[in-house]
Amino acid sequence: MADKGKSDDHTQGADDGLTMNSITGKLVLSMIRGSDYAHAGEAEAIDLVLGPLTLTPQTRLLDVGCGIGGTARYVQDKGWGSVTGVDIDSDNIDAAASRHPGIEFVCSDAAQLTECVTPPFEVIYSFNAFFLFADQPRALRAMRKVATSGGTLAIFDYVDRGGYTQAQQGRGVSTGLRKALQLELIPSLFADAGWQVERVVSADADYLRWYDDFLRRIESMHDDIVAASSDAFFQYVLERYTYTRDDAKAGHLGGATIYARAV
Repeated sequence: MADKGKSDDHTQGADDGLTMNSITGKLVLSMIRGSDYAHAGEAEAIDLVLGPLTLTPQTRLLDVGCGIGGTARYVQDKGWGSVTGVDIDSDNIDAAASRHPGIEFVCSDAAQLTECVTPPFEVIYSFNAFFLFADQPRALRAMRKVATSGGTLAIFDYVDRGGYTQAQQGRGVSTGLRKALQLELIPSLFADAGWQVERVVSADADYLRWYDDFLRRIESMHDDIVAASSDAFFQYVLERYTYTRDDAKAGHLGGATIYARAV
């Protein structure tokens, strides 16, 4: 996903060095989720986040942190507009372009959008990517520069509901979520970049339900995951997402969509 790089998943249980940020990890996620999504909730989440917006086939949308392109494909196939996908990982972009022809995919850091995309965009969105951006203020400023005046920003992401950092300590496997968003910091962070937060919609209960279901799918797909990667990687995936589900169940981790307007 855009601007997350390949270093946010150093701590791992997989002996073969694979991580969820690797192209193998993304393809395994795609297999588990049943389409080319790496974010929680898959198509249901896209409908929840973008469904309430006014979108037409003429709307120009920017998918920041597009991964291997499943969300962009879904949005465009719904007739919600023309999508450009951006991701920092060239492997992701190569896979997205190959798997989803007819959509523009660009390899770029989220903080350098003005150098790689053609503005303006009426809607800019990001699904489970913003929390890992290396420089969130720069990324927000870059998104504002390529947005229309009054354009919409929708950030769907993980939220630290309290005690999350402490819950990570001492674990042998990273969940990759060390930077889960702190909502109290969001209004000023966005305002400094030219965005006015209009509403924040909680998805805590949805995240717990989604990860309960996701774990069941992982367990049922043992043989397929091993065939696509290794037994060590299967164990890593299972442990990592068990932690994520348990953190959601304990109330440490949640989710939300932040809607903002370009000012």
